[in-house]
Amino acid sequence: MTGDMAGGAESPVYGILQMNEALDRLELREGYRFEVFNAALPVDSTKYAMKWDGEWHITIEVFRDLGLAFAVVLLLIYILVVGWFESFETPLTIMMASPSRSWILPAHALMARSSRRRR
Repeated sequence: MTGDMAGGAESPVYGILQMNEALDRLELREGYRFEVFNAALPVDSTKYAMKWDGEWHITIEVFRDLGLAFAVVLLLIYILVVGWFESFETPLTIMMASPSRSWILPAHALMARSSRRRR
């Protein structure tokens, strides 16, 4: 089955999140939960499950890997600046002043959380 997003929420992320919420409410007669997989494959083929694949699978893997690399780079920058200034507080001040490195991803996460609560 395939589909495409159009309208107010054109990103597939919003549609997939809504579908996941609906699938979480699904009650199976067999007595187990319907599992939804993003980056892994179902282990047990005797139970009902769904795997989001294609573009979504690639998106999940890329953002996971880039997020991990971003965190490692931030840690390395912190360590280098600690060594340069011989202080543990100065690097925090320097890094917090740069929104592109330190605040964009946490701010997006907070905004997404607060928008879900308002619904």
